[in-house]
Amino acid sequence: MLRAGAKLTTIGTVLRHRWLDTTAGLMWAAACLEPPDSNRPLMYEPLFGLLATTGMRICEGLALHLEDLTADGLVRQTKFQKSRLLPLHVTTYDAMDRYLSVRGRVGTLNSALFVSATARRLPTIP
Repeated sequence: MLRAGAKLTTIGTVLRHRWLDTTAGLMWAAACLEPPDSNRPLMYEPLFGLLATTGMRICEGLALHLEDLTADGLVRQTKFQKSRLLPLHVTTYDAMDRYLSVRGRVGTLNSALFVSATARRLPTIP
């Protein structure tokens, strides 16, 4: 079990711990991604939280737009043009808030929720 405040420097170190079996552990491991001063750790932490707590597929998560995120959760359009609300866990909201504060500094007009440090939408998996 990991101690609170434990300093781990690589994702490989994190993967050797059983704590990673939980969603919180996965989000914590994502927050440890390198380089620490980039938007990468802050972007993958909420992305993994979204996937784990909502059951979304990776392609659905990467296709999200900023306007899909509401105070109540995520509003998704289904393939039959119906909308559905996906509530989010508080840890996912917290991670999303941290990511959005950094995402705003990237300076992009791209409406994609998850963007790279170069302000491009992350590629989707076919």
